[in-house]
Amino acid sequence: MTSRAASLLLVLLAAPLLADPIQYSFTTTGAFGAAHPDLTFANQSSAVTGTTVSGAASNLALGSFTLTRPPGGTTDTYNDVPFTLDVLFSLPPDISGGNQGQFDAELSGTITRGAGDGELSIAFVPVYRPFTFDNGVIQGSFTFGITNGGIANMDWANHDGGAASTVPNTSATYDLTAYISGASQSNDTPTPAVPEPGSIGLLATVLAGVVFSFRRKSSV
Repeated sequence: MTSRAASLLLVLLAAPLLADPIQYSFTTTGAFGAAHPDLTFANQSSAVTGTTVSGAASNLALGSFTLTRPPGGTTDTYNDVPFTLDVLFSLPPDISGGNQGQFDAELSGTITRGAGDGELSIAFVPVYRPFTFDNGVIQGSFTFGITNGGIANMDWANHDGGAASTVPNTSATYDLTAYISGASQSNDTPTPAVPEPGSIGLLATVLAGVVFSFRRKSSV
């Protein structure tokens, strides 16, 4: 009887608290690894901050590319031009391996001023990265990824209708976005849980049995 009571106490008092959602906050910087005529990238310098819902968040701003029409009679050709995106997290704290995540990509395609205008795409590899964090009190993990793996078919004339904003026949701006999935966290050390009313009643019954058993043995 005594061991059963002790087991119940351990179950009620030693269960860790699970916490989901998690808070996140980050900024980004981007850098080209080779010549990138008529294409620029605007960093996400203001922090993107929020809280996951059911372990996820979407449409998180990473910055934007602006593609401009080349000068007359010219064609810009991109043959796997490198691009690196650095994501700097301030939340959650104490990310394992440092609070910076790096995503590498390559730009491929052509930008022309003539008919068809050409298309330019950027593809990231890997598309997503797992992160873990532990500050001695709370630990957890999440996956951070690039939406659609990048941006396909950028066109300065915006023929595909995918630009966030455009100046007709001159330039087009495309937003790069991210998502968070599988986010969860828990306490590093067990935290006493508040028993439910039914559990309190069961515990009282068990403890009463322990007292009764002890008195019965004492009277013998």
